[in-house]
Amino acid sequence: MSFLSLLAVVVLAHLVAVSMPGPDFFCVSQTSIKQGRKAGIYMSLGIVAGCVIHIVAGALGVAALLVKPEVMAFIKIACALYLLYLGWKGLTARQAATDVVVEQDILSNKQLFFKGFWCNLLNPKLPLYFLSLFTVILPPDISTLELSILAAVMMSLTFGWFAMVGYFFAAPKIQQQFKKMGVWIDRTAGALFTAFGLGVLFSAR
Repeated sequence: MSFLSLLAVVVLAHLVAVSMPGPDFFCVSQTSIKQGRKAGIYMSLGIVAGCVIHIVAGALGVAALLVKPEVMAFIKIACALYLLYLGWKGLTARQAATDVVVEQDILSNKQLFFKGFWCNLLNPKLPLYFLSLFTVILPPDISTLELSILAAVMMSLTFGWFAMVGYFFAAPKIQQQFKKMGVWIDRTAGALFTAFGLGVLFSAR
């Protein structure tokens, strides 16, 4: 398989992977609705940083260790606890007196970055995805340059997708529609995060 053919396969596989709704998607969409496009960008950068760790782990063969039952169980429990924490934050959100987001609900750029980072890094499906990518799709004799190009492409696709999600949900008309529902957006997102967390927790048994 030529490198261009390999690149096309990786692009297609990664686009399918990142576009599937999951914790990262709901983190970016919920935050962009509340804090705007800039917030979505910072969270997207955090998600890309988490993606970098997964790519490096896959390239170094660490992903093979991460999918061992004992290690995967630990990752799943950590992921479940983080998602349940996000769920609790959403479910216990209080209605503001006005349509303006109250100051204590506004996350700093650093907090946005790390929220995206941890949400991506602790996703237990990603070690499996990158393990299959490095063992099934990528040839064992791939050069460092080719691997670097593929990594850059995957990071660009990840950032581009989630930045687009943030851009869409931060559009004024979208924000106005969702902000009318106020606290129920947070509670719905909280319920989804809780469902994700419980699903991951039960799968770790």
